[in-house]
Amino acid sequence: MMAVNESSYSAVFGLLGKILYKYPDKAFYKEIDDEKLFDDIPLESSNENIKTAEKLLHNFHIDNDKEKYDKIVSDYQDLFVGVNGVVKAPVWESIYTSCEPIMFQRSTLDARQWYARFGLKVEKLYNEPDDHAGQLLMFFAYLLSNEETKNEAEEFFKSHIANWINEFADNIIKGAETDFFKGTAYLLKGTTEDYSQK
Repeated sequence: MMAVNESSYSAVFGLLGKILYKYPDKAFYKEIDDEKLFDDIPLESSNENIKTAEKLLHNFHIDNDKEKYDKIVSDYQDLFVGVNGVVKAPVWESIYTSCEPIMFQRSTLDARQWYARFGLKVEKLYNEPDDHAGQLLMFFAYLLSNEETKNEAEEFFKSHIANWINEFADNIIKGAETDFFKGTAYLLKGTTEDYSQK
């Protein structure tokens, strides 16, 4: 594996965080397409998960294809929101790390305290748990992007990402119907693995 700087990890984790957190927005997906963000993933890696992600995502084009966009929306719903009470890939850290798979556990409050230390808070404070995978990844990207907070980034990664994100990514891979979300999950898995070994 070649050395990759923090700004590359920050860019990838930040993009993944937005994809997981934002309800599918056609303008956002068009921006990913127009800027060809997946054509040049800034991680030169031998990691098989990243290679698989590149294959799945390289030809991502949404253009004005309503059917393709609708499939992404449907996949997002099935994976992260749930249909008939079944959520294929729950997005909350506490589901994976607490004794019982329930939300609003210790990790939720700890994440909130982390954000507060840097003058940040989640958009829907008190209406949704603070340990949403997308929020955690965006915050981690923010810590990585600042020279002064790189030590905190390491600590945050170990506390809130490293111990559960692979299981979450595996759930997405198993449940996704689109190459877009399968590729996103492989990229998350591979980038996390590479970052933890750097």
